[in-house]
Amino acid sequence: FCTFLTKKILYYLQMSKKSRIFVVGQTEVACSWSRNANRDLNKCTKYCIMKKILLLLLALPTVLMAQQKVAVYVTAPEGFDPEIKEILGSELVTGVAQNRDFKAVESTANFQQLQNTQDNDQICAIGQQLGVDLVLVANVTTFRDQYYVKGRLLNVRTLAIAASASEASSFASLEDILAVSQKLTGRLFDTV
Repeated sequence: FCTFLTKKILYYLQMSKKSRIFVVGQTEVACSWSRNANRDLNKCTKYCIMKKILLLLLALPTVLMAQQKVAVYVTAPEGFDPEIKEILGSELVTGVAQNRDFKAVESTANFQQLQNTQDNDQICAIGQQLGVDLVLVANVTTFRDQYYVKGRLLNVRTLAIAASASEASSFASLEDILAVSQKLTGRLFDTV
């Protein structure tokens, strides 16, 4: 609206010979230089201030919108290397923490009591105890010489799956684990 007003004022000022341009914040405000100049300047300033307040009010919900809290739970078959499981879990937490819309919550000790269960009710119950909105469940399974990691985001209130993604790797090196966790979190949180 202020841009419209500024254009109108500039149009009318082109008709007159005497004019000045005042800068209010980052907005140029043109007012005719006449006996009503102060009134016009005040009116222009009020409109520009109103525009800035309106923009602030429009941006406020995104600023005030709280980050969703996410806990990470990794399951793996018996005999799976516990170091790989720990690295995968910590890298998934890092991936969550790097996303500015979500906040990672430490949850390793809380999920240990589940002992690799896949029961969504139990997983979500612990998620509610932790006070999180979502639980990232990463299930590692083996297929011949490859590892298949299926990730899903569970909404702890509704038990609904908010997003799902999967990655496969041989986990032959640390770089493989890092790549799987980065790809998995990227794909999961891009869809939410």
